[in-house]
Amino acid sequence: MILQELEVCGMRNLLPQRLTFPKRVTVIFGQNGQGKTSVLEAIFLLSQNRSFRTAQIRDVVSRNADDGRARVCGRVKSSLGEREITLEIQKGRRSLLLDGKKAEAAGQFFGQLRVVTFTPEELQLVKGAPLLRRQFLDRTLSLVHPSYIFHLVHYQRAIKQRNAVLGKPAVRDEELVPWENLLIQHGKEIALLRQSFLQSIGPSCERFYRELCENSEVAQSERVSLEYQSDFLEEATLLSEDVLQSEFQKKRAQEKRLRSTQFGIHKDDISILFSCDEVTGPARAIASQGQTRTLALALKLSAISYIQEITQDLPILLLDDVESELDAQRREGLFRFLKNSEHQVLITTTDPSWAPSHKELDVESLEICAGLIKSRGEND
Repeated sequence: MILQELEVCGMRNLLPQRLTFPKRVTVIFGQNGQGKTSVLEAIFLLSQNRSFRTAQIRDVVSRNADDGRARVCGRVKSSLGEREITLEIQKGRRSLLLDGKKAEAAGQFFGQLRVVTFTPEELQLVKGAPLLRRQFLDRTLSLVHPSYIFHLVHYQRAIKQRNAVLGKPAVRDEELVPWENLLIQHGKEIALLRQSFLQSIGPSCERFYRELCENSEVAQSERVSLEYQSDFLEEATLLSEDVLQSEFQKKRAQEKRLRSTQFGIHKDDISILFSCDEVTGPARAIASQGQTRTLALALKLSAISYIQEITQDLPILLLDDVESELDAQRREGLFRFLKNSEHQVLITTTDPSWAPSHKELDVESLEICAGLIKSRGEND
């Protein structure tokens, strides 16, 4: 999969412009605040219909946009041919277009452009909040399983409606039951896909961990395993509908007090177990800072491998300022992966010499200043 062209207008601090990406690796460099990350955000919007920087889609629209509208358009080439993907944002509403025609359902849009991001925030994947790990699940699975998007959208709608009922002064149980049935119906399918995904990437996560630490003898004896934690499972087995209905019923009194749904797959997490020096436990508790960042990279590389295996296409990799968070050993491990792969890669950095210093990579360097790509320099 290749992003051939990107057009942006009315987005963040980016000036209206059209960019092309003739080489496999593109480095966008410039000082902080010039718009580097906004370029990657625009590409991510075309992949996920949302930003990796904000939960409010209206935030991506430039304050200087004449009509209060942002538009991002990308021309993508994949194994299925060429497509033009367009996202327009106005007054907090999104319009999705494929080859100029409105996409009627989210399932039509997702998977047209598959990207995997590496950001400083995502390097907190191991020790950060469960939300980061659920986002990791959702962002990966939405790119390869159209049914996942269908069930996730309906689950989220049901949660919103059930929480609205719980927010009323007096709530009758029969008002909650229809929404609970929908949460069970769609939550079961989501839980099964999440569990299958983690079972699939467990071995590759450990393999990538070792490869990222190629020069460390100690790392070769360290072990990694992933376990899916969900209210919908007991000892790795999906609970029956009757049991799930009973669990929702048990939680109702507490939920009426809290006015929010406390049981369900929206509380899911990934347990990352780590073995080091004959000690085994949660990675967030026993792994060093360097080890946790290596684990985070290994998880992301495993997701890339999974997407490639399922779709038979190469996702595009977006690396946002990660050199500031990685030491020399982990940077080298990441570059080994990039050098030995055929993925299109876009990198942002404040240091123009960081990525181009690797002669093995076919790199184009772009400088951005005040929201505009103003000059180009190729790696000699």
